[in-house]
Amino acid sequence: MRARSCWLAGVLSLWVSQAAAHQELYHNVDLDLRDQAEDGSLKLSFIIHAPELLVSTREAAAAMYDEHWLATRTDLELNQLIARAREYLAQRFEVRLGQHAPLPLPDELLFDDLEAIRSGSVRGLSPACLQATLRVPLRPGVGEFRMGHSRRSQKRLHLVVYRPKKFPEVIEVPPGQNTVVHLPNASPGEEPLPEPSPGSTRRLSRMILVIAILSLVVIWLRPGMRPPAR
Repeated sequence: MRARSCWLAGVLSLWVSQAAAHQELYHNVDLDLRDQAEDGSLKLSFIIHAPELLVSTREAAAAMYDEHWLATRTDLELNQLIARAREYLAQRFEVRLGQHAPLPLPDELLFDDLEAIRSGSVRGLSPACLQATLRVPLRPGVGEFRMGHSRRSQKRLHLVVYRPKKFPEVIEVPPGQNTVVHLPNASPGEEPLPEPSPGSTRRLSRMILVIAILSLVVIWLRPGMRPPAR
């Protein structure tokens, strides 16, 4: 049984890695939930085929950019690629936690430093690819991760979900569709109660004050309840 489990894990890991290799066919995104129990956050990783930021998807696939392409880019060129990658991802994906507003992808994405980008292939990234990460703290009670995939996207989305002590799950999402991932240790659809706004708090305080004043007036006007005169 143990040998069979190891064999299945090896086959599945090979399948996931092969799926992430075809950058001209898929947008590859990893959702890592393995740190959620420890620090209450999830990690989202995007792999971007950098040549597609400069030319069309078909041209980028036909040119067969190798692992040396990023290594020969100047600092200015790499910074331009990073700026275009932020816009590229924001145009193709919408990320939400539960029913909350979409996360601001362009502002929150983190990229490697320039030297690390040049050596991406050495660290295991596919040739000519950038990696952008986003770590999101989870609010109590949020039970769903939602990801929208733009209908204008020219590739399918491969979302790989990593959970503690489980095999990776691969979710394929065509352009124009959404996917929902249920987060562990939370009931699906369960949301925290909204915090009262400052305006509603002030209105409640005024209501309490008015009720207190009216109560004093009623007590004063009722003869039986009026304090005796001295």
